[in-house]
Amino acid sequence: MRSCYFDANTFLSRILLIFIAIGISDCAVGATYYGKFSPQECSDFEVSKGSDNGEGILRYCDNGKDQLVYHSGELDIGDTDKTRYRDLRAINKVRLLMQKRSQGTFEIVTNMSGGGDVSWHQRLIMGVEDACVDRCVISTKVMGKCESACNQLHLTCAYGAKTFVDRGGQMLEHATTGDNNDQGCYRCDIRLPKEKCNLCSREEAVTEYKDRCDRLLKGRHVKIDLRRKALVSSYAEDLADRGVFDSVEFSNVLPPWAKMLNEPQTATQQSGTGTR
Repeated sequence: MRSCYFDANTFLSRILLIFIAIGISDCAVGATYYGKFSPQECSDFEVSKGSDNGEGILRYCDNGKDQLVYHSGELDIGDTDKTRYRDLRAINKVRLLMQKRSQGTFEIVTNMSGGGDVSWHQRLIMGVEDACVDRCVISTKVMGKCESACNQLHLTCAYGAKTFVDRGGQMLEHATTGDNNDQGCYRCDIRLPKEKCNLCSREEAVTEYKDRCDRLLKGRHVKIDLRRKALVSSYAEDLADRGVFDSVEFSNVLPPWAKMLNEPQTATQQSGTGTR
């Protein structure tokens, strides 16, 4: 005969284990980021999630002194009528919310951020540069992976800017690719010869870096760090010399202006491919 004895302690223990398991599951998905800001001080905009567990969020926060742009996912054109140019619209909405300040900090944080349109990433950080002036400090941080075009969000020659790579963070680069209509984007991949031959020239990828501290700063009131400008130029040329821009296969890179937090990182090869 089956016993109907009810063990309260056992029951409560099982309930507790269920809640713990739910909490662990939520943590496994990856925590979002608010930093010093409360959720009430932030506005979220939907963007592409990408293929690397991104949240699909572009967030802007403002507490009256400091500001934050947080991105997790991709910033790309989209492949459906609903998503086409949605990410660009989100960028423009965030830029409209940015407040021009001469003090405080403006933080940019990427978390599991993939590639996409380089010019859109540049547009976002250029908005930050225009909003953070005089004694305001731009501080960028890499959480998780930051792939290809995402690197543009950690590339600024504004005076006093800082870049940090969080524990476990990775900055990944590869060749710039083009569509069939892009002139000059017909090189074959040196590591993946069976891929279609749509790689743009090394010079184009290098120019994407150099433009951030040269052409794209002209006519804007941004105080330029000349030492950082020289570092960006030599770093881009070094990536080209190392063959990083000769394949869509990712290379793990670390700009000389970036500071690792809590653990060392070496520039070793990272498996995987991506688009830019």
